[in-house]
Amino acid sequence: MTTESAPAPAAAPVKKINKKIQRPDKATFEAELKKLEADLQAKMAISKQAQEAIKNFSASGVDNQKRDEIKATLSQLRQKQADIKSQKAKINNEISQVDERIQRRNKEFQAAKSKVNFRSVEELDNHVKDLEKKVDAGTFRIAEERKALNEISNLKKLRKNFGGIEELKSQIDADKQKISELKAQIRAFDSSAISAQYEKAQSELNAINDKSQDIRKSRDALYNRRNQAQKDVDATLKKLKGLKDEYYGQIRAYREQNAAEIAARKERERVEREEAEKERRREVAEEKLEIASEPAFASQIATAKNLLAYFDPSYTAASGSASTSFDELNKTSTRVVEAPAQFKVLKKETEVFFAGTGGKKNKKKASHQEPAKKDDKLTVNFQVVEDLTNLNIAVPTSNADVPKTIEDLKKKIDYYVANEERVTKERIEKAKAEIAKLEAEAEAEAAAEKAEETPKSDAE
Repeated sequence: MTTESAPAPAAAPVKKINKKIQRPDKATFEAELKKLEADLQAKMAISKQAQEAIKNFSASGVDNQKRDEIKATLSQLRQKQADIKSQKAKINNEISQVDERIQRRNKEFQAAKSKVNFRSVEELDNHVKDLEKKVDAGTFRIAEERKALNEISNLKKLRKNFGGIEELKSQIDADKQKISELKAQIRAFDSSAISAQYEKAQSELNAINDKSQDIRKSRDALYNRRNQAQKDVDATLKKLKGLKDEYYGQIRAYREQNAAEIAARKERERVEREEAEKERRREVAEEKLEIASEPAFASQIATAKNLLAYFDPSYTAASGSASTSFDELNKTSTRVVEAPAQFKVLKKETEVFFAGTGGKKNKKKASHQEPAKKDDKLTVNFQVVEDLTNLNIAVPTSNADVPKTIEDLKKKIDYYVANEERVTKERIEKAKAEIAKLEAEAEAEAAAEKAEETPKSDAE
C-alpha cells in the first residue's frame, strides 16, 4: 500500500532586484548632517530659555506653603483610605479561603460519613468480633471465610475513620467561627470620619486655587512659548532622523542586494533537502503499511493446522494445503521427547470460583470413565513440542491426551480466524498513526530549520 505525503512547503520568495543599487556618498551625508545638528542646537537653546523662565516664575499672592500642607494632608488621607481598603480586601480574601476550606472539609466529612455504616465504634467492634468467632469456629466454607477475613480487615481500617470524622467536624466549626470574627473586623472599619476630613481639606485647596487663576494665565503664556520652541526642536529632529534613515536605508538596501543571491542559493538547497527527505519518508511509510497489511496470525494458523493434521490424520486444512501426517513428522525429526512412566506434565489451570459439581449425573459419568492405561505412552518429536509450546497448548503425554490437544488446536484456529481481520486493521491503524507522527515531526523540524536560517540570512 502507498500513502500520500504532504506537499513540500513552497520556497520563500526572493526579492527581485531590477537595478544595481549604488552606495550613498558619505561626504554629502556628513555635510548635511552637520548643518542640521547646528540648527538643532540653536533651537534647543531657545527651548531651554523658555523652560528657565517657567522655572523662575513666582506666584506671588498665593500661599504656597498652605497649599502644600493641604496637599500633604490630602495625600495622608488618601493613604489611610487606601490602607483601609487594602485591609478589607485582605480580610475578604481570607474569608474566601476559609469558606473554600469549609466546603472542601464538608465534602470530606460527608464522604467519610457515607463510608461508615455503624453508629458507634462499639457496634463496629462487636461486628468484627462476631465475624472472628465464626472464622475461628470453622463454620464458613473457604470462599466465605476469605470474604469474612477481607471484611474484618476493611472494618479494622474503617475503625480509624471515626476519630477523623469528629476532627473534621470540629475543624469546620472552627472555620465558621473564624469567618464570623473576620466579618466583625470588616464592620469595625469606619471611613466616614476620614471622608469628612478629606472633603474639608479639598474645599480649602479649591479656594487657594481660585486665587491663583490669574497667575496661572501668565504662566500658561510661558508654557505656550516653551511648547512652540519644543515643536521647532521636534521638527528639526524629524529632519535629522529622516536624513539618517534615508542614508542608512540605502546602506541596508546595498547590503541586502549583495545578500540576496546567498539567500536564494540557501533557499534552493533547503527545498532540495526537503524533497529528498519527503521521498525517504514516503518509502518508509509504504514499507510500514505493507508490513502492517499482511494478515494477522498467518503463521500461527498454519502451525495450528499442521499440528491438527499431525494429531488427526483425517483432518484436512480449509486452505487445501498439504498437511504433514503423524508418521511423517516422526520420521523428519531425529530428536524426540518421550514421557517416562512416572512423568507428570504441569498444566496451568484457571481457578473457577463458585463452580458447580455438575450434579449426580455428571458424577456417575465420571466414575464410569476408564482411566488411561499406564503403558499408553506417547512419543512426539521436538518440533511438535516446540510448536505446541509457542501456541500455549499443553503437550500430550499419552494417547488419551490427544483428543484434548486436538480440541485446543481447533479453538486456537477459530480464535485466530475470528480475530484476524480485527488485529490486521489495528496494525494498519497503528502504522498509520506512526506515519502521521513521523510526518508531523518532520514538518516541525523543517519549520525549525527554516526559522533558524531566516535570522542568519537577515544578519548577513
